[in-house]
This record gives sequence, C-alpha cells and structure tokens, in this order.
Amino acid sequence: NEHADKYPTLRTSYGMPSEGTWQEGDRRIDCFVIVDGGNKLKDSLIG
Repeated sequence: NEHADKYPTLRTSYGMPSEGTWQEGDRRIDCFVIVDGGNKLKDSLIG
C-alpha cells in the first residue's frame, strides 16, 4: 500500500482463536496495525 510507506514505524499484529475457542466454533482472526509514538493515521492502509 502506497500510504503505508509514509509511516516507517508501522507494525502489524494479529489475534487468532485459541485451541479452546476453536473447539467452540471461533474462526475469527483479528488483524491490526500499531503505530509507534501515538501518531494518528490520516490515510487508509486497506488496499
């Protein structure tokens, strides 16, 4: 994504179902972006 190049300190992370919640039917994976220093993003990083 061309907007991500403006933010060199971006990190990505994700959360996945645990073995226990998978057995309960949880299939959701949450993906998120972390920006250092409390900076606010002004561009979409979806693309």
